[in-house]
Amino acid sequence: MKTPLSGKAVCFTGKMETIDREEQDMFLRRIGGKLILEITPELNLLVVGDYAVNAKIVKYAQDNGIEMINEEAYLVLLKAAADKIVKRKPVSTNTVPDTRQLSNRELEVVEAVIAGNRRYKEIAAKLNISINTVKFHLKNIYQITGIPDIMSLSRAEFLIDRQKLPQNHPKTTRNDR
Repeated sequence: MKTPLSGKAVCFTGKMETIDREEQDMFLRRIGGKLILEITPELNLLVVGDYAVNAKIVKYAQDNGIEMINEEAYLVLLKAAADKIVKRKPVSTNTVPDTRQLSNRELEVVEAVIAGNRRYKEIAAKLNISINTVKFHLKNIYQITGIPDIMSLSRAEFLIDRQKLPQNHPKTTRNDR
């Protein structure tokens, strides 16, 4: 299936707020793209983050007519590509993950994402925690719920529907990290 990132060799430069470079290799492969880590002739999309310090990559892209986009534009392309290959089905009550496995802090992270905070920095500021702590909690949330990424998590209102939570939801099931 053709997606907006099919056949694209993507390289990132600069500081990314919401993109975890380690996850991008997996995402790109799933949607028909490829992550490259250095300048090569196959490079055809450069994602430029804040404080792009590698002027050599940017100059190479400019000199060779390589498409350059910012992080937000890349996330739009990524979402469009993911929507094409993932068939969205309504969530039935049989497939709702057991939220009792999520700590209170992880539920707060879920609430922040659903409220529209997609950048690690925004979530960290809202919850008064570090960006690395946000990444840690998101990793746990993905593992526990089976939700693959932050865009999917942003549509997972069922995770915080407090009325669907069992009455005996513990304050925390693990140390709140």
